Amino acid sequence: MSKQRPLAARQPTRRTKATKRAHRATAPTRRNTPNAAPRRTTPATTPALPTRRTNSAKPTRRTTPTPPAADRPRTSHFARFGAEYPAVAAAYEALSAATQHAGPLDPKTRALVKLALAVGAFREGAVHSATGRARTAGCTPAEIRHAVVLATTTLGFPSTMAALRWVDDVLRPKRR
Repeated sequence: MSKQRPLAARQPTRRTKATKRAHRATAPTRRNTPNAAPRRTTPATTPALPTRRTNSAKPTRRTTPTPPAADRPRTSHFARFGAEYPAVAAAYEALSAATQHAGPLDPKTRALVKLALAVGAFREGAVHSATGRARTAGCTPAEIRHAVVLATTTLGFPSTMAALRWVDDVLRPKRR
């Protein structure tokens, strides 16, 4: 038997192409190891994907434009839901009215709390709705933005920036 040198005195072995090939040949493969998961293969009927895109494969443009927003009917989602499920919509509105008056908060504070909940849930549509309702309740744009900025330390900077953009969608409507 040959004597092994201590670990600190060992030289790192240099792996050449030949030693790598030899190692690969003797290393266990996925197929011959016990409890190996079966390899996933694509079925033979799957067509090969083209490697290069040709001019004839360009996507076609839509020829009929969508009507401008002013030409489309402006019906809220809740109004459509209420037309389809009137009993559910009436029960929901009754619950909403009951929760609004269940405590001592004034309308402005309730609107800001609802806005904060929408921001925390990261729901763009709810933030739009809560912003409009906060304006109706008498909140100023500065109060609304402050309620959103308070979320920074809880939700993080990117989420707060997204919520501020959603608030600005309502506070600063696009000009046509």
